[in-house]
Amino acid sequence: MPLSASDLFALQTFSRPVAIPGGVVVVKNWLDQDQDAYHHRLQVFGRTDLHFGHDQKHDTAPQLAPDHTHLAWLSQVADGTTQVFAQNFHGVALQRTWLANGVTQFFWASDSLGFWVQTTLTPTAAQTRPTKLTRLHFHANGQELRREDQTVQLWHQGLTPADCKLVYQSHTHYQLRAVTKTHLVAQAESTTRMSNGAPATTVFLIDPMTGATTPQFTGNATVQDAKGDTLLLSGDPDNDAKRLTTTLFTYHDGELTPLLADRDVEVGNHVMSDTQMNPSGRIARFAHGGVVFTYSHQGEAYLGQTQGGGAFTTFKTPHGAVCDFDLAVDDTPWFTHSDHTTVSALYHGEAKLAETLSDWPAQAPEAFSFNQGGLTIQGWYYRPAGDHKHPALLSVHGGPHAAYGNSYFHELQTYRAAGFGVIALNPRGSATYGQAFLAAGIGDYGGGDFADLLAGVEQAKQLDANIDQLFLTGGSYGGFIANWAETHSQAFSGIVSERAISNWVSFYGTSDIGYYYAPRELGDSDLANMWRQSPLAAVDAAITPILLIHSEQDLRVPMGQAEEFYTALQLRGVNATLWRFPNSNHDLSRTGLPSLRYIRLQGSLEWLQHLVKGE
Repeated sequence: MPLSASDLFALQTFSRPVAIPGGVVVVKNWLDQDQDAYHHRLQVFGRTDLHFGHDQKHDTAPQLAPDHTHLAWLSQVADGTTQVFAQNFHGVALQRTWLANGVTQFFWASDSLGFWVQTTLTPTAAQTRPTKLTRLHFHANGQELRREDQTVQLWHQGLTPADCKLVYQSHTHYQLRAVTKTHLVAQAESTTRMSNGAPATTVFLIDPMTGATTPQFTGNATVQDAKGDTLLLSGDPDNDAKRLTTTLFTYHDGELTPLLADRDVEVGNHVMSDTQMNPSGRIARFAHGGVVFTYSHQGEAYLGQTQGGGAFTTFKTPHGAVCDFDLAVDDTPWFTHSDHTTVSALYHGEAKLAETLSDWPAQAPEAFSFNQGGLTIQGWYYRPAGDHKHPALLSVHGGPHAAYGNSYFHELQTYRAAGFGVIALNPRGSATYGQAFLAAGIGDYGGGDFADLLAGVEQAKQLDANIDQLFLTGGSYGGFIANWAETHSQAFSGIVSERAISNWVSFYGTSDIGYYYAPRELGDSDLANMWRQSPLAAVDAAITPILLIHSEQDLRVPMGQAEEFYTALQLRGVNATLWRFPNSNHDLSRTGLPSLRYIRLQGSLEWLQHLVKGE
């Protein structure tokens, strides 16, 4: 049976592996069609005597106790709040926190006799009062308004309900990132800004006895791990405004030490997928010998280990993308993995232990590359079944500093199965090819990048002479390209534009990241320059039928971007349709309500099929 949009509800993935004595615990994730929700349960591999979990539907974020005798995790209780549960290796699951507002995150205490837990308090009268704002970055996609009257609290919870102590609280949103024997390591957005205008991060220590804080580092940094008094950070220790790659460095006693000599190594998994659910977000951690980390290169994601002196080695992993990992006591990695035809698999070293969907009917695309404007552009062609004339669909990824690659992508497989040849490309500005490639599109949106995409279409036509119609779809940055194609090209018979920028000038002041993202990507903050690179500026040239898809709660690219473009198109008589998705934000296609994800994909497919038929 070929794949369809409804197979979205059959997807299952592994995430958040945690090494335990003799095995590993992973979170198994799936979409519940009946309840229109995402569910998670804990699964053990390597041992048959262990079973963990509370309700088998909301169990996630497992952590092994420092003394290796218990496992703790988050789950939901009867009142709907999220609380910490724990279980020893011979017992049953027990609830260990009882905070009225629930737990947003937790860590084991270093003595294994309790937990450090965070919760957020919002004033009960918040809905009937005006909201006072004094800081920049006042809202964030997926978080809504970042209220300054909220209180983020850090508690120490012992093993009995009464043993609960407030340690630290702040009206500034912060995250606890690591726990050592002497301090708690947290990070918060700083009031200062980096040289590219983005908010800086302040890493600070919290004294677990007094709650006193000690700042450590402010700049481009995310805490990945802590070992004694040494912090492992990802980001850019040089705070270079023009550098887009992320590297690794340590902080110890006021000294920053870069770990990778090659700054073109793109730390983290930048290969896009629309199926990987509930990841841990870990990209690096200390090992006995160096640091183990994920990195991306030419459309794939790997595991590496630092060797000192800036060098690193790469673990032997299958082709594809390492999604999530942990380390056994001997530093052997447990990791989850995906490729073009594998939704999710679990590995220990080189051995595959399990696969969520072993008979999944996906088809591998054909890889190709070509030279364009002095750059090598990589792409993949998903060839439909049969040897007859068929439409092709150019799919443009978001970012732009992300990448298509060797990871399962349900949307692309669905379009292929429906009879479209699907062209997936990494134009200039995409990740996994180094800093120069990442920065090649800065200040030239719709220029060289659009030329790369059009050249990729011609390459695909050489691979498949049966292509007879051409369509385009894209979201976020890909949506910008879709809008740009609408106003700068007549090469497409129809366009689907999702969560897309149409006007950089209004985006600059309304997006949660616009005030620094637009100047960085467009080369400067000159409004005339922003307008020049806005699709709306050339709307008089638009003629192609277009479907605009936008989420009501999108704060990354606010709804006004779709409204401005839709209004202008309608006034000019263009065949334009706007779909407004409720209860959704910028991440609709990846983490939105399952029912709305299905409606979005199936509806887009049907809209394109009508155009193919000339309807």
